[in-house]
Amino acid sequence: MAKPPASVLEGLESPTIARSFVDRFLGLGGWARGKRPIIFPRCSAFHSFWPAFGFEYRFFDAQGRLLRVGYARRFRFYFCPGAFWLVEIPRSPLNAGEDGAEPSCQLRSMRGVGAIELLLSLPILILMGMLVAQLTVLAQARLTLEHAANEAARQASNSAGTARSIDEG
Repeated sequence: MAKPPASVLEGLESPTIARSFVDRFLGLGGWARGKRPIIFPRCSAFHSFWPAFGFEYRFFDAQGRLLRVGYARRFRFYFCPGAFWLVEIPRSPLNAGEDGAEPSCQLRSMRGVGAIELLLSLPILILMGMLVAQLTVLAQARLTLEHAANEAARQASNSAGTARSIDEG
């Protein structure tokens, strides 16, 4: 595999080159990466679904010319047509302003979002549970009525169908 141009490697401390499918799929998706920059050859798109921390991204063409730089927001897809190299550089909210990268107001404002999402979705989940319980009660009542009608029809057929024999059961 080709070595990245010097402009791609510029300013990066011991980057990892993602060659395997697993490395490319996970990216910076876990703390096990050691928070080292990752270089993706032949890459013009990426997702930011499960980063454990914020990261800066840089797209380069095959000759190493910078095409696009930005700070990745969570749960997004990013595309850069014509890109050949992608560099993901870990940035926490504390060091996001270093080296000219945009400071991360996004990650600081994301605190507590999980609790808000839970508070918004919990009533819906409770209502869905109550709906299931009500539908179960309705189904049981329907089955009870069907059983009673079947028993009445059986009794009527066994005792010549007189009203008194049906009422007596």
